[in-house]
Amino acid sequence: KQLKTSKDVSILHWIQNEKWPQTLFESSPNREPKDIISPSKIATSSEDTEPGDTEIENFTPFLESRGCFLNGTSKPDKADIALCKKLLKRHCEVPKDTTLDDYDYIQRILPERNETAVNLVIGRLVVPSAEIEIVRGRIEYEYLIDSIKEVWDGSVALDEPPGNDADNARNGQCQMPTPQPDYAVGFTEEAFTKEHFAKLEPFIGQLGHNSVFRGTLEMLFPFLTTEVRCSKASLEVADQHNAHSMARSLRGVVELFKLVKRERELDRKILGFSISHNHDTVRIYGYYPVFEMGTVTYHRYSVHTFSITAAKGKERWTSYKFVMALYNDWVPVHFQRLVSAVNDLPAGVNFAVDGIRRFSC
Repeated sequence: KQLKTSKDVSILHWIQNEKWPQTLFESSPNREPKDIISPSKIATSSEDTEPGDTEIENFTPFLESRGCFLNGTSKPDKADIALCKKLLKRHCEVPKDTTLDDYDYIQRILPERNETAVNLVIGRLVVPSAEIEIVRGRIEYEYLIDSIKEVWDGSVALDEPPGNDADNARNGQCQMPTPQPDYAVGFTEEAFTKEHFAKLEPFIGQLGHNSVFRGTLEMLFPFLTTEVRCSKASLEVADQHNAHSMARSLRGVVELFKLVKRERELDRKILGFSISHNHDTVRIYGYYPVFEMGTVTYHRYSVHTFSITAAKGKERWTSYKFVMALYNDWVPVHFQRLVSAVNDLPAGVNFAVDGIRRFSC
């Protein structure tokens, strides 16, 4: 079918490349000002703007204004650092005869493909699907739910900066869209007993309510997010999106423990993980809260960074093994930590709901 208008051409370009053509943003003598889309107007009004990629961007000022720091001198608890090293060394059976074994394809062809192709070809080999591995009988803990490119429409935005000054927020500071990780994992509602869920329900609400305990509407307490990029895109931006998602996730755990006045137990404890990767580079991070002078901030710890193809693919299965160890070794312990706090919630009492749950309209 022949493309008759510039709009048709632009749409085709977006479908093929997942971004709008640069000509769309260039002025033309025959184009009305209202027809020109300004990149600066895309996803800049607030944190809860519609999800979408921007060409840019350095989201670090936004994250820091919300108490989420990508770099710093603080470190997680020593026991958690040791645990991460142990998870990295955990062995498991890996898939055979996969794309990760074809170095020529990964080095020569995959770098030319877009993000969707990279995710489709190697995504589940870098980060195995929790639900699929449960079906295969390789994960004993069954109450996990994953999401693929789903908007976190059940979550709550991080606190606005002091003064909530919209003009200052736009001055040199990008705003971030609602999280929409390429892949994420959390707990199902069925993970909790009827008694436990009854205690959580005042803070979760029914369908249509947002809560700091949710990612998507079906996912509780997400603990793993993944962002994938092609070779031409920035992994730093992927890292920032992951950090934003995990800051929301950790805030939910912190708020749960605040309800039972046990939040100090979480100081410097790793409560979630993220993985950023393209066709070759993989970055694994852990995230932890720090409590100081009556405030809580969120920080990340670099667990491991590696190349899939370096040294003849020596580490190509490192991330896969780490995530499988996460599912089997770390998740059950983390869930029991959550349950211990839920146990301390009083039954049948609706308190301190403001800020934890809000209605989404």
